[in-house]
Amino acid sequence: MLAAALLFATTTTLVRLASNTLSGYFISMMRFAVGAVLSVGWLWFSRRGLHIVNKRDWLLRGLYGSLSMTLSYIAISKTSGGRATMLSNTYPIFVALFGRLFFGQKLLPTAIPALVLCTAGSVIILNDGSGYALAGDAMALLSAVFAGLAVNHLKRARGTDNPVSLYLSPCIFGLPVVASLAWTTGGMPVTAHPAAIAMAVGLGVIVFGAQILMSW
Repeated sequence: MLAAALLFATTTTLVRLASNTLSGYFISMMRFAVGAVLSVGWLWFSRRGLHIVNKRDWLLRGLYGSLSMTLSYIAISKTSGGRATMLSNTYPIFVALFGRLFFGQKLLPTAIPALVLCTAGSVIILNDGSGYALAGDAMALLSAVFAGLAVNHLKRARGTDNPVSLYLSPCIFGLPVVASLAWTTGGMPVTAHPAAIAMAVGLGVIVFGAQILMSW
């Protein structure tokens, strides 16, 4: 989990750097495209194939996960990387809340003060007077909400399906959506610095490793 957190932090830095010349939609598109290629390649060379046992949770993990990932990248491009990450990382609040409300999981007494502290921290960040756009904050928090749902479905699907198959799901859902948004909003770069494209590709590779470690 610590290694996954380190890789996720690295991707946040790359997103912020790449967003200076690339749109959030295009960065998300590259992340999903690289993730899909690596996932399919992994399954192909390991001779496992794509055998989904828990189809419902696999699908919902992909739907909510792709929304969360896309919103977090757009939020980073609209505010600071640290601010968007801090707000997006309030997702444990929603993991615990949705787990209790919709998935029949117990909320441990020790989790309550931690969730209160997390909520209080979010309120402080939102009212720090930094002048960042409200849209960026809203997207980061909405990303956390969808992540809360995605993690609960991921946890249930992980009992029967392997981490690579589970990461392929949000890539399949997210790629056509962000590709169309990048195209219709003018986010497809006509010319871009090769370093920015390289960062976007590298981001896809690093986040693939982070997601696999987290799911495993």
